[in-house]
Amino acid sequence: MIYKIPSHQPGFARVVFELPSCVWADRICVVGTFNAWDESRSPMAQDRDGVWRAIVELPTGRTYEFRYVIDGRWQTDY
Repeated sequence: MIYKIPSHQPGFARVVFELPSCVWADRICVVGTFNAWDESRSPMAQDRDGVWRAIVELPTGRTYEFRYVIDGRWQTDY
């Protein structure tokens, strides 16, 4: 699931990336045009509810491409 929440910074939105708790992995990150496809810049963390989450603050009014990297394997979110 992906959703936006308001940002404190004008012209930006906080984009929340979530993967369900049933995804078994040691490391997940979200990569995309917003972070130069760099696996180290937007790691996802597993919260107490088991859901994997990453929050990325992005400028509004643009289009972004992204993928998940799950234990080194690139996955597309359709």
